Amino acid sequence: ETFFCIVDVLPINDTPYFSNLGDIEINEDTVYDDLWAYNISPGEENEGEYENQEIGFSITFDNPELIDSVAFSSEGRLTITPVNHAHGKTFFHVYLYDEGLQTDTSHCELLINSVNDPPTFDEVVIDSIDEDSPGHEIIFSTNIRPGGGDGIYEEINDSLEFNIESEYDESLFSEQPDLSIIEDNGILKGKVSFSLAEHMNGQTEFSVFLEDDGDNSNGGDNISESMMIVININQINDIPKEFSII
Repeated sequence: ETFFCIVDVLPINDTPYFSNLGDIEINEDTVYDDLWAYNISPGEENEGEYENQEIGFSITFDNPELIDSVAFSSEGRLTITPVNHAHGKTFFHVYLYDEGLQTDTSHCELLINSVNDPPTFDEVVIDSIDEDSPGHEIIFSTNIRPGGGDGIYEEINDSLEFNIESEYDESLFSEQPDLSIIEDNGILKGKVSFSLAEHMNGQTEFSVFLEDDGDNSNGGDNISESMMIVININQINDIPKEFSII
């Protein structure tokens, strides 16, 4: 006598899986946005009732202070926005999960390369001066910063120097304008020093920029925007010279 048996093989939830691009390297102040994860699956092809379950990615960082925001879609697109001016490295850890299981965690490194930021300063308008007035030392800029913002990423080790980049009327001066940086109550300011030529008056102007000694690798910039220094010399009526009647 023959007996027939029915074997019902019930589906079980298999562990999801995915592949990834591995370590990430970007430059400071840039956003990473790519399909970092691919070949994404909730499990084997015969998942049965489990094949339509929702899946998602989890990501954590060892140094979250470097990260402003992160988004990770179930399709594998990873978007990482670092904190403004932040640089350094951090390990990040990713796993894929479904409604019941998760993959092993992938451990990768995010490297944010430092990029030299241009120095900055605020302009100060120079008042007019009088003809034949003695040597001058005048503040023409204030709030000088080396770049990198005003927080922990400020490039405080950069050396700074002002430079004149345009011609001007040298005949107005007995000692030509010299640019320097001074500190006043913790604030860096730009100073121009010069002496006027005798009996000279009029106006001259010249363009200056601030430069630091950082390099320009990874798209860095070590030169500020230019500003125009304008020097107005007021004409002063001179006493007539003595004369004699013959």
